[in-house]
Amino acid sequence: MTRAEIREQALTQLSPSERIALAEDLWDSVRPGDLDVPDWHLEVVRERLDQDDDSPDDVIPGEEVLARLRAPRA
Repeated sequence: MTRAEIREQALTQLSPSERIALAEDLWDSVRPGDLDVPDWHLEVVRERLDQDDDSPDDVIPGEEVLARLRAPRA
């Protein structure tokens, strides 16, 4: 089966929840070593980690961010 046939079948024959599960399975199948990460991406991550180390009080904990996102808007 070709990639185009697989894509067509997935988009036309699977329910929305099945398509989401397929997307999750595809995402989970990618391992960190499978990707070529450009050096400039790694540099941005290093810079942001350094900023966090320099100013740890400026960071909002992930739990708080999620709580804000889940809270109903006024």
